[in-house]
Amino acid sequence: MLYDIRNNHRTLIRNSQFIKSKIDNLSKVASTDGLRKSLVYKIAYPGLKGSTPEERSEQIGHFKSRIDRIFKKSFELCVNNKPLKINRDREFEWALTNTGDYALHYTLWLYLERIPDTKVTSTLRKHLVRTLYEVNDAVFTSAEIEGVSLSTPALNEVTIRNA
Repeated sequence: MLYDIRNNHRTLIRNSQFIKSKIDNLSKVASTDGLRKSLVYKIAYPGLKGSTPEERSEQIGHFKSRIDRIFKKSFELCVNNKPLKINRDREFEWALTNTGDYALHYTLWLYLERIPDTKVTSTLRKHLVRTLYEVNDAVFTSAEIEGVSLSTPALNEVTIRNA
């Protein structure tokens, strides 16, 4: 039986399914840095208005520095949030991982503290789930401060027919 601590669901799995799938053992330490998690943020493309390649290059550099400040500031916010279960010795890492149709996909990697030796679900939930929610909140706060929207615009094409 498997237990999903996020929503208290129990799942029975046949032994034959274990051969076909992979199950992560979170109690096993894969790294001395802790459990590595990733979060993906979709950030709107910058509206470059430069008329020359030099102007556009300067604008894209400014945009990238704002993105860097978002993730650096979010790490600072998380470090100062004492109940948060992140590894404070490992700074967040991030990269542009996809250029989608509507947004740039930035992936943020972080390390959680070692998972506590407990059978109390609420303790694990705080450690694994709540920490990621708090990191999301820190990224959102930092993005708003930098004036970068995490909302992905819905693009519509409107055509007008002559009647």
